Amino acid sequence: MEEVTKGVFVLWGQESGPNLSSNVWWLPKDRLAIDAGGGWIDVASLKPKAVLLTHGHWDHAGGLIQGMTAYAHKDEIALFGHAEGFNRPACEVLPLEKASKLLKEAQIEVIPTPGHSPGSVSYLHRPSSCLFSGDLAFAGGWVGRVDFEGGDERALRASLERISRLDWKLLCPGHGPAEPRAEAMLWRI
Repeated sequence: MEEVTKGVFVLWGQESGPNLSSNVWWLPKDRLAIDAGGGWIDVASLKPKAVLLTHGHWDHAGGLIQGMTAYAHKDEIALFGHAEGFNRPACEVLPLEKASKLLKEAQIEVIPTPGHSPGSVSYLHRPSSCLFSGDLAFAGGWVGRVDFEGGDERALRASLERISRLDWKLLCPGHGPAEPRAEAMLWRI
């Protein structure tokens, strides 16, 4: 585990190969994890109060285990077990609307950012000025794929425009390193 900025830690995922797994971002003050990895990172050892999913692909939700509390956009929940890449998680995943008190206390804003998948969201953590982008945007200006079921290039472009208007300082993507805003916003579409 590595601290990328004050109060924000990451358990690095693997970007390719048989153990593909997203990064798991950890906010210890609030005991919140953002994404759960693909099952090769021991998220349960953190004892999270909840896991906030950026989207429901298996490499982000596969690390959920029975007994965890997890939240995702309702459009992602509808795809679990019904669409390619959306395996049914081991625990119930609740709609983000049910996490409003938790999000308010942690000063996290949910930003709808569809494109990579229909219900993808990014999370803006106000205390750290971190934007947790899932598979919307990555370091080096790279952006998420749209060739999976439910992907939409037009929606992805609109989502990139949406996050470019927000006030954040550090991009914390679903895969790869964190990156300061000035470098991250050189989108390569």
